[in-house]
Amino acid sequence: MSEKELLAHTIMLANEHADLLSNALHKVQKLMPLSPIQLSSLPLDDRAQLELMDSRFCKLYNLIRTKTFDALLYIGGIERGTFIDTLNRLEKSGFIDDANKWIEFGNLEKSIQKDYSDTHEVIVARTKETFAASQELILFWKTLKCKLQDLMKRI
Repeated sequence: MSEKELLAHTIMLANEHADLLSNALHKVQKLMPLSPIQLSSLPLDDRAQLELMDSRFCKLYNLIRTKTFDALLYIGGIERGTFIDTLNRLEKSGFIDDANKWIEFGNLEKSIQKDYSDTHEVIVARTKETFAASQELILFWKTLKCKLQDLMKRI
């Protein structure tokens, strides 16, 4: 696969995940602001929308973190190191604006994946955090996608 094809493929995959996350956010937005009392009486379909948002956040985050960042490292001839090293290198090269934001996204993704919350208060707090982070992640993707498209024109 050529470098251009690699970027095109990762853009296509991330676009699909971003669209699905946007759709989930649209549905969850109708439930906001969410309270622990509201959560306890939500119909199962609405609870499923919250879980779908969580899942879609994780999928888009992981796709960008792995396939997209790896493609950038490969095309840029940048040595792969730890994830922190990768973030710092991508920040230095201008592909991401804030490496610390990606660490925050990663911490949230781990929290979602290891969700053993037993109180409505904890679930609501994490849902609100995921809702806000999902909006940020979509904006990040749109910005990165423009940079990737510019890179594709140069290779």
